[in-house]
Amino acid sequence: MPLQLHRLEALPQVDLDFFKEQLDLKNEAEVKAHIARIASKAYEIYSYRCIELFTFAQIKTGLYDRMGPSSAYQRALKLCSQRENALFLEFGTFFGTTLRKAVMDGVPVSRVIGSDLHSDFWELGHELFGTTPITFPAAFIAGDAFDSAFISARGPVTTNDADMQKVPDLQSLTSLIPLQGRISAIHASSVFHLFNEEKQVDLARAIASLLSSQSGSLIFGVQLGQEVAGVREFVRRPTDQTMRFIHSPESWKKLWDGNVFPAGSVQVEAKLVPINLKDTGVDGSILVWSCTVL
Repeated sequence: MPLQLHRLEALPQVDLDFFKEQLDLKNEAEVKAHIARIASKAYEIYSYRCIELFTFAQIKTGLYDRMGPSSAYQRALKLCSQRENALFLEFGTFFGTTLRKAVMDGVPVSRVIGSDLHSDFWELGHELFGTTPITFPAAFIAGDAFDSAFISARGPVTTNDADMQKVPDLQSLTSLIPLQGRISAIHASSVFHLFNEEKQVDLARAIASLLSSQSGSLIFGVQLGQEVAGVREFVRRPTDQTMRFIHSPESWKKLWDGNVFPAGSVQVEAKLVPINLKDTGVDGSILVWSCTVL
């Protein structure tokens, strides 16, 4: 299925403005042409729906702000500005869009980490945003979250204050193991709904092992959601049908509070936001969520 260029033409103004600022371009047609060119390159690597629909170019922070002024993203920014040596991780970073927005909003680039299965999209992210590893020196660590050599623990890891003051050399890391129990804010969007229910639990426990046990530390993101949790079929074309487990707000809360973390040790917020992409085979809701250590 080809890229849905009409989706790019309908890109919200806030997202266009973000790219214009990042690329130092004023002509919107030029910005859209640049985004389309990079999307074509990325689509040749893997035909993800977020590339096809240009949702990778949409800043997720607008969805978080629908949760109110104390949205997860705003709390993450505040935490990173107030907590000494706070680290911000984007898991499943892809092009690193939200990571770059966080840096633009004040998080030091020396304290942000992107992680994904492969480095291809991260490298294309430099081309997409007109940067290099020198001009945007955020750490990137490639690896498989289901591989114990990349993330060894499953579930919360407790670290003391002394350990939190010892920040490893992020640029030298080849796995996330040295960061277990050390991350203050973790962003993970459009990741969980790619897997079945069992793997989503395993992934949640792996990501939870990275989170600091300090009060206020949080994991947040957006993904496909629905009113009643269950398996759902997605049809892109007659020869491309996928069955996926989609969570509801209630099932998502139960996953984190009591399954991943001890019951009552975290506050989980989850809200469905309607979307309408019927012409693409996707219709329903986006689950906007956060899990905060109490």
